[in-house]
Amino acid sequence: TTDNVGSDVAIDGDTVAFDSRNEGPVGEFPGSVYVYRLDSGVWAQEQELTPDEPQSAAAPFGISLDLQGDTIVAGAPFYNQRALGPDGEAFIFDRAGDTWTQIQALLPDFAQDTGPLFGLDTQLDGDWLAIGATSELFFNPDPVSTGAVYLFRRDRDDWGFVQRVFADGATSESSVGQVIGLDSPTLLAACPNENINTGAIYVFDDLDTIPADFAVDPDVSILHI
Repeated sequence: TTDNVGSDVAIDGDTVAFDSRNEGPVGEFPGSVYVYRLDSGVWAQEQELTPDEPQSAAAPFGISLDLQGDTIVAGAPFYNQRALGPDGEAFIFDRAGDTWTQIQALLPDFAQDTGPLFGLDTQLDGDWLAIGATSELFFNPDPVSTGAVYLFRRDRDDWGFVQRVFADGATSESSVGQVIGLDSPTLLAACPNENINTGAIYVFDDLDTIPADFAVDPDVSILHI
């Protein structure tokens, strides 16, 4: 089979992770993530990661990845297919010693059954986690599929939902959350398809102070390319 190794990669210190989105038995291909560690100048495989409950070939695992220290987040935006499209899911793995274990599965609780594609990009920074949901509906007042970014924060070993971040002025072609940059307290959401592929980058500052379902003023917080 064609494993499609390397659709996304992440590196931190002596550890690297990369996906193999078509890894698995013929006709199934649930996907996996490989973790390698540098030891005495040699990169050696540490573990192959798969979710506790993998899904079908139409829902590859590990399309998006990020790695920081002993934590990996792996996105599966085509998991949980619904009538309006896939809801998506993201998986958190932690390392103890040289063993990685899935500790949590995150879902787009505010948009289930609407096909938000949650998990198309993932970014870790300290105790913050940002996950893109590029087809999330924004009601202003009518529903528009602008996309959004979900923010989670770690409390000990538990990642709890904080808020969704939308972008005022985004349109149905924006796909907010397709590409994310996170360096707390600043979040960047790139929208390469916005404005007939002109593209835009939304900048959200001071994550600690953003209220739930906050929408920024585009005249203040948007950078157009």
